[in-house]
Amino acid sequence: MVLILAEFARTVRTSYTPIVDKPWHLYLIECRNGALYAGITNDLERRYAQHTAGKGARYTRANPPVRLVGSKSYPDKSTALRAEHAIRQLPKTGKPAFLRSPATLRRRRNSSLSKPAKAKQ
Repeated sequence: MVLILAEFARTVRTSYTPIVDKPWHLYLIECRNGALYAGITNDLERRYAQHTAGKGARYTRANPPVRLVGSKSYPDKSTALRAEHAIRQLPKTGKPAFLRSPATLRRRRNSSLSKPAKAKQ
């Protein structure tokens, strides 16, 4: 039993490839109905293949992709998620420009910092 577990552990360790170093990508897909679908992934080729095979997101299963409009790399998942949220807030015409612009994420003003503090009475 111990020998089997040791062999399994050795196999798992040698076949494991960490994905921590991979950058995350925000991508934009044009769908058959003319809509633009935005998503994030750390393996763009694999994810696009999933979408085209009908195994991606529910939206792209119902509205198959026509082409990959573009993508933009980010250093980590958190930044890519914020960029995905930002691109989804834009109108359709602004989404491709978002991918081309160098600085796409702007910090929101903290509402508590922009309002003067109430005086104590």
